[in-house]
Amino acid sequence: HESVRRGGFDPVGWRPQCHFLRGKTVGVVGFGRIGRRVAHLVNAFEARVVYADVAAAPADVEARLGAVRMPFDRLLARADVVSVHTPL
Repeated sequence: HESVRRGGFDPVGWRPQCHFLRGKTVGVVGFGRIGRRVAHLVNAFEARVVYADVAAAPADVEARLGAVRMPFDRLLARADVVSVHTPL
């Protein structure tokens, strides 16, 4: 932010940081429509997806998204990044 404000934005130099999700585990809390869409997008970064939800997704959805359901506390212990998609 400060670099941009000073006029120092480097449109090429930021690119190496675009792959910071690769090889990481992303935990999705709430695996409804939005959580599943996030999982789909995370796959583009070659990251693992784990999720916690009160109901398991259908097996074909888990397989398509490469998502593994686990308890919330285990998700927090394993995930490098957590994305929350639940009602307040």
